[in-house]
Amino acid sequence: MRPIRGSLKTRFFSSFLLLIVLPLFLVGGIITRSYYKTLFDVKLNESRNITMRYADAINEEIEELALKISALSYNDPFLDLINQYDLSPSRKQSLEISNEIDSLLDLHFNYSGDILSALMFLNSEKLYIYKNPLIGIREDMIQDPWYGEIQETSDQVLFLDDLSYQSMGGTPRFRLGAAIRREIDPNLKSLTLLLLYNLRALENLSRSGSANNRYVIYSHTGKVLFTEGFSEEQLDDDFQKCDFLSYEVSIDKTGWTLVNYMNIRQIRGPVLKSTILFLILMSLISLLFLIYGLSLMRQIITPIQESVERMSFVEKGDFSVRLAESKIPELDRMSHSFNRMVGEIDKLTHEIRKTEQGKKEAEIQALQFQINPHFLSNTLNSIKVMARMIEAETIKETTTALMRVVSNSFREPGELNSLQQEILNIKDYILIMQVRFGDSFRVKIRIEEHLEDVRIMKMLIQPLVENAIIHGLSPRSMKGCLVILFRKKRSCLEILIVDNGVGLEDNKTIEEKDYQHRGLYNIGLANVRERIRMYYGSSGSMSLSGRAGLYTRVMLRLPLKGKME
Repeated sequence: MRPIRGSLKTRFFSSFLLLIVLPLFLVGGIITRSYYKTLFDVKLNESRNITMRYADAINEEIEELALKISALSYNDPFLDLINQYDLSPSRKQSLEISNEIDSLLDLHFNYSGDILSALMFLNSEKLYIYKNPLIGIREDMIQDPWYGEIQETSDQVLFLDDLSYQSMGGTPRFRLGAAIRREIDPNLKSLTLLLLYNLRALENLSRSGSANNRYVIYSHTGKVLFTEGFSEEQLDDDFQKCDFLSYEVSIDKTGWTLVNYMNIRQIRGPVLKSTILFLILMSLISLLFLIYGLSLMRQIITPIQESVERMSFVEKGDFSVRLAESKIPELDRMSHSFNRMVGEIDKLTHEIRKTEQGKKEAEIQALQFQINPHFLSNTLNSIKVMARMIEAETIKETTTALMRVVSNSFREPGELNSLQQEILNIKDYILIMQVRFGDSFRVKIRIEEHLEDVRIMKMLIQPLVENAIIHGLSPRSMKGCLVILFRKKRSCLEILIVDNGVGLEDNKTIEEKDYQHRGLYNIGLANVRERIRMYYGSSGSMSLSGRAGLYTRVMLRLPLKGKME
């Protein structure tokens, strides 16, 4: 029995892994992957929206700056004052005019603190500086590339993103320069304006930067103009950037590119925590299922296997064997019924030996006792098959049917039983066989009216039904059919048992058919025929016919007996 027990455990653990553990972790993996993709899409959309919003703010501010410097270059009072400043003969007059220019510029720029400095270059080589003066000399400025470029244009705003000048009061980390050249009069007198502007959008960008969202602005040449959250070393280190997902937006007015580097760890972190939590939860669920399964095996499978072990001794003739009580009510009832059956068999055996009853009664009882182990063996074999499948409900139905059959076989004294009770016994036995063989066959039972109370010998039909199922229907590869018919003909009861199984070889007699293979499964036909002969004498008969591969038919003709007294 140890190999069977190991096989059951192997099947249980295999089913546990395939039906519980594997689906749980497979579904968990799918959920985790979907969660990661959803979180990734949400963060990417969030990064895209924020980056586009800052890019739009920068564009709007640059457009505003372009309008301010263009409007200033066309402001006639301002141009008149600049011209007067350029032509002023004395320092005192220049100072007075510069105060007027500053007041006008204050009004023009609405006293904005975003204008860091304004420089006005005149043909007379005079330089007018508004607000913070720059550290550097005018000659150096004229030699800068931007100055030469602006002299070739007129009335067009040129944005400068590579200025090296510093204001006296210190500068923010990034300044935007806007320059424009305007012809003042037909004498080729010109004015070049340069505004240094502090972009408010970049200050907001600086405040919004974090470890998870970092911003960088590149010029049209690829130079870094602005960084937030990155050091210069990290910008040049590709290994550091590999943990970031980038999204870039172009700033049309200046040709810049605003890039948002989103830290992928902010996505992986929650997913990793969720995955660890899921693994812990699934492990706990799997452990609970395992504990329950092992408990189920101990409570159901182990008692059944021990019962099968002990029942095998009964087949060998040891009627002193008793089944232990179980915590499962159905198994406990089966144990009580079996113990009662074995006790009665043991008691009857001793009584027969002791009283030495008549030969006819002794032979009949001996043959009947021969049937019981035969029937018990087949029934227990069905329970073994069912136990391997670990179907608790099936065990309940099968053991209940077994107890009814066993109970009905020994409940009433005497050799006779009602036909109705025998039919119930047959139905219970068929239920047990269907557990063993599944839906490989179907059964039809027909009985004429007013025959239910007719008395026949106990356990007379069951061996024939068993023989039809095991030797006739079970070897078939196709679904079979078994028909059992009870009818009255003259003063006899006819019982017809037909199956469409493997059939009967031509010219086979009952003796040859029954004894060609010795063993428990081949006792039935000769046993029934002998019991009919000994009890009914010549008034009872049994015939067997059939064709190989088509059918087998057994016909019993028994004298009618009255109702049960």
